[in-house]
Amino acid sequence: MHFRHILSALGRHRIAVCLLVLEIAFTCAVVCNALFLIGTRLERMHRPTGVDEAHLIQVGVRSVTPGSADAIMAQTHTDLVALRAIPDVANVAVVNQTLFGDNISFSGVSLSDAPQAPSVRVAQYFGNAQLADTLGLKLADGRWFKPDEFIRYAQLENGSSGVPVIVTKALANHFFPGQSAVGKTIHAFGTNPVVGVVNRLVQPRDYGPGEHYATP
Repeated sequence: MHFRHILSALGRHRIAVCLLVLEIAFTCAVVCNALFLIGTRLERMHRPTGVDEAHLIQVGVRSVTPGSADAIMAQTHTDLVALRAIPDVANVAVVNQTLFGDNISFSGVSLSDAPQAPSVRVAQYFGNAQLADTLGLKLADGRWFKPDEFIRYAQLENGSSGVPVIVTKALANHFFPGQSAVGKTIHAFGTNPVVGVVNRLVQPRDYGPGEHYATP
């Protein structure tokens, strides 16, 4: 009986009922969108990165004194020595980008230098000899870089071919499924031999399915 009266009253105030329905629908849409964003952020927070996050601290540096590349390198070396001298600091390294930071450096990587060769977008990490130990990267196959294999970035830009690279297991499986990538070559900075494979190292930011592809 009361239900019939309610329906009758609603029928006499159709505009108010429509507005109420729209408000409820809008509220549901906002709540669902918020839950989706929260879920995405939580998934990102708990995503394994391949590095020892619990023991890492990022320190941003910027050169404020004009000088040559050699002078900047010398100052960087001095800064690293000073940081390593701080008590409880186990290791220090320099790197061009950090995980989930604001910047990302990547390029296309393929198995051939042909212009139409299929390629994937790969994040590139550049650092010094201490980078792997500092990040806590785990080697799955091959070896780390030898001391004489480190070059300056300017040499890389000038087209130095044959520079060895270490890739992630995801990238190795993409290009060489069921095979060892060590000893194979990829085309990133000219022709680059793969000398090692790390278990995991994600891109600094989310850029689609290539998030697992990286070359330290």
